[in-house]
Amino acid sequence: MKLPDLIPTARLFIRPFTLEDTEAFCSFMMDEEATRFLDFSEEQKTREGARALLDSVIASYASNEPIFSLAVEEKATRLYVGSCGLFPLLRKGEMECYYTVIRSRWGRGYALEFMHRLMRYAFQELHLNRVAAYTGKFNFPSHNIAEGLGMRYQGIIRRGAPPP
Repeated sequence: MKLPDLIPTARLFIRPFTLEDTEAFCSFMMDEEATRFLDFSEEQKTREGARALLDSVIASYASNEPIFSLAVEEKATRLYVGSCGLFPLLRKGEMECYYTVIRSRWGRGYALEFMHRLMRYAFQELHLNRVAAYTGKFNFPSHNIAEGLGMRYQGIIRRGAPPP
């Protein structure tokens, strides 16, 4: 899958991760409040585990099957503010999306802004048929983002089960 070099939005840049993102990414991963709904292991939420995860993402960029995980930064400050990405679902042409924002940037509309742009990339450039967002039952901010992207609630679905 083709990774973008840089996708601009009004206030942000979406781009591949670099080693310069390590400290900010590790800080995010170790923030229990920010990661409480995310499907990471306890090991991945340690500095060493987060670093290993980021290293594997960056290393994958040089492979034939890169992990479609991207950093998001503010244009004005060049500050890392979160991440987004796409992961294959069971059916060809269908992907799951994810989005994160560091706690100091919550409430600014960043996730909806960068996810609108990522969805446009997914459908126009990658020619995907469908993108889904799986959210935790009580992760209401994430529900709002999915709804703001035009996604419809389809009930409780076990992770790994094919979408309806």
